[in-house]
Amino acid sequence: MKKPIKIALIAVLVIFFLAIAHFLGFLSFLNKPLNNLLYGPVDTSCNADSDCVLRQATCSVRCACPTAVNKNWNLKCPFGYEHPFAVCEVCSFNFNLRCINNTCQQIFNRSAVLGIMK
Repeated sequence: MKKPIKIALIAVLVIFFLAIAHFLGFLSFLNKPLNNLLYGPVDTSCNADSDCVLRQATCSVRCACPTAVNKNWNLKCPFGYEHPFAVCEVCSFNFNLRCINNTCQQIFNRSAVLGIMK
């Protein structure tokens, strides 16, 4: 076999195995260090209620329920998700986002829950 054909075949096989590893979540362990390097740890700091937004905070599953974080904090999952075929839970959105003691928090909205029970 000619040398250029061998190199091309090896390159195709490497790309194929990397794509399969990405799809199955085998490379997901690289997401956390990359996000810590680029964006820092999960930032829940705030000065006002408007600083808080709902975002996914981990790369464990694609459909994880969002949590209250600072609007300027970001998360990327370029290496896929740890559990790509996980069954997703139903997320509750009966809460308000509040800045309490300079930390974004989800405060459950009792009036919405009581309104449903009537």
